[in-house]
Amino acid sequence: MNIVDKPQEIKKVIQSFSNEWAEHEYGQTRTWGLNVGQRKQRFIHQMDLLDPNELKGKLLLDAGCGNGELSIGLSTLGLRVVAMDLSRSVYRAKAFDKDKKIEIVRGSVSHPPFKPNTFDIVFSSGVLHHNPDTKHAFIKLSTTVKERYYVWVYKKFSLMKASKLKLYSYHVLNKIIANSPGKLQTLLLYMILPVAMLKQYITKNSNNTWREMMILNRDGFTPVYAHRFEPNEVIGWFKELGYKNIKITDTEEDCGFGILGINGINQIKL
Repeated sequence: MNIVDKPQEIKKVIQSFSNEWAEHEYGQTRTWGLNVGQRKQRFIHQMDLLDPNELKGKLLLDAGCGNGELSIGLSTLGLRVVAMDLSRSVYRAKAFDKDKKIEIVRGSVSHPPFKPNTFDIVFSSGVLHHNPDTKHAFIKLSTTVKERYYVWVYKKFSLMKASKLKLYSYHVLNKIIANSPGKLQTLLLYMILPVAMLKQYITKNSNNTWREMMILNRDGFTPVYAHRFEPNEVIGWFKELGYKNIKITDTEEDCGFGILGINGINQIKL
């Protein structure tokens, strides 16, 4: 499915994530409950590396960089980083990156504005499942990969540990809020914010600030597309592209999983 086939839906995707990252306060707000240092360590694990020095000099594409803080942080590992996002968050990221440590571009994972085999590493975490056709975006983005390709996507509800009632309620809220007008969408998010904060206080399973929780709520309830997959399905996509070294390297969150493919040969042309 081409990104231009559904312009109104794509406009909603852009607005959803532009609003989400407009909530972010640089240097103060954590992303997904993790600071930049913790996210860098997680990245090294996701890349299945024992020695971070292996990253030095490599060219990385952070495809769907969001607020861009991780992209900037990864440059301290010796990586040359290009950060890309479809939303207007790239403009805030550019303003934050005063020392110009990375290159920041606005673009789509479904139509990456790069030549084939440009990047040693392509990293796309929590992005592909928000596209109209996740597999199509996966294949198009893969054309830019030279060595390592990592994707993190949502897991099917049937594979999650959470109660079915909770997951069904989550799904219904997502559909209602994602299809609401902008002002009503924000009102609904503020209405459920106290509930989310109270639940966090009672369960003590996280310590998000109200702003961090608002970002989480926007991420969970405002996207028009939120496709879900089984690990073997995504592994199959890597195999279709000729990847021989494929490994699930991130299962820390119940809602999704990350898969790394190494030394791919792009065999599918779109």
